Amino acid sequence: MKLPFIFLLVGITACVPDMKERGYDTKKLAQEIKDRKIKKLSPTQINAWVYEKGNLITQTLNQAYGTIDFSRQEITLLGSYRGLSNIDSLEKAYNVDIEALEIADTDSWKNYSKKSKEVLDAYLYQAQNSQNIQPNLQKLEDDKFLFTGPAHSNKIIWVVFFTKKEVIRKIDQKEFNP
Repeated sequence: MKLPFIFLLVGITACVPDMKERGYDTKKLAQEIKDRKIKKLSPTQINAWVYEKGNLITQTLNQAYGTIDFSRQEITLLGSYRGLSNIDSLEKAYNVDIEALEIADTDSWKNYSKKSKEVLDAYLYQAQNSQNIQPNLQKLEDDKFLFTGPAHSNKIIWVVFFTKKEVIRKIDQKEFNP
């Protein structure tokens, strides 16, 4: 009695297609399961990770664009041709928004939040007074982080927006727990 049941069970399972045959991307599903696991992270750990990655992104951009002395037109073109630039690949890798802003062009800041404008005003003040521009991280009001870093050219700064959701998704807790 058990033998026919076993053959029937084996026959049925052999006929049922597996996940790949059904058209599911198993790697993507595995990543989704991993991303949904609960992570216990302190605000300090999140800020440290964002600052580290923001610095890495701006350093990569500075290496890619070297000591180019950007004109206003080149800054506009850099934003227009994102798909052809290093900016696009970094945005995809870290799920961030990256912009090159001319410090003196305050009109380009009009779409930013109040806190973002305050940070950019501080950069403008530093540039006007020939002070050394330092990287900066600010937590914005809508679960976003604003990382600003200097470019080799004193005319522009790199502005990198992180979302808290993507930051938590990207953080590997092994980085903090040896």
